[in-house]
Amino acid sequence: MDELERLWPDTDRRDAALLRLTARIDSVQLTAAEVRLLQALSSGLTEAQAAHVLGRSVAAVHDEATRARRVLGAKNVTHACCEALRRGLIT
Repeated sequence: MDELERLWPDTDRRDAALLRLTARIDSVQLTAAEVRLLQALSSGLTEAQAAHVLGRSVAAVHDEATRARRVLGAKNVTHACCEALRRGLIT
């Protein structure tokens, strides 16, 4: 028995929940640039520092962060980073 089965023995409910989670993750449409930006921000960089590292303008980085936040349904950029981490979109 694997760990998931031990923790959640009701296979029908577990499988349904995993399918819902997968559908939510698959429906998120972040661009590669947004993923790189969230990865940079989640490591502690400011938007200005991320812009420098990624070779982008601060305005472009701010726009990408705003779009990523909206796509993830997050209240702020920190929440967006947490959501991206939780959903496995960044590491």
